Amino acid sequence: SKGGAVGRIAGFLAGSSKRIHVVQGFSFHEFSKWYQEYLGRNIERLLALLSTQIISVNEDDRATAIKKKICKPEKITTIFNGVRIPSKDELLSDNEIDIFLNREGLDPQKKVVISVGRLMKQKAPTDLIKAFHYMDHSKAQLVMIGEGPLLNKCQKLMNELGLNGKVSMLGFRKDVAKWYQACSI
Repeated sequence: SKGGAVGRIAGFLAGSSKRIHVVQGFSFHEFSKWYQEYLGRNIERLLALLSTQIISVNEDDRATAIKKKICKPEKITTIFNGVRIPSKDELLSDNEIDIFLNREGLDPQKKVVISVGRLMKQKAPTDLIKAFHYMDHSKAQLVMIGEGPLLNKCQKLMNELGLNGKVSMLGFRKDVAKWYQACSI
């Protein structure tokens, strides 16, 4: 919310003709105190006036923006945030999944636990590594796809917990759809 506010104000002050804001949740929600909701809603209304277009990554946020009169329906569009689902023709067979996992250095006989996301505080990648530490590694392997400021901290934690070889940190990947097909969890 702060980044969206600062960006829209900066764009307006700089005289930018296009100021597009992507909503990924609002600072207020159903559990907010009445004054938090009132303040957050009215700040969003003012900021919406500075926006030429608002994009929501889900229908709930779009509906909230319209219901709370943050902006008019024609000013907000939903573009779903996520990975493209492969078509039926693109789906991998069990044999192809085994070959894919082998090529990536993983055991197709073990469950594949996957995490895809930026390695940052909000995503809590170190919590996932700690939780995986307590799993039965003879039956599961963890794959983490993504980059970010906590990469070194994650690698250090893996070393401390003796998880090298049990957790694969793959960095940025363009083949995430294949990984989703190959994962168990």
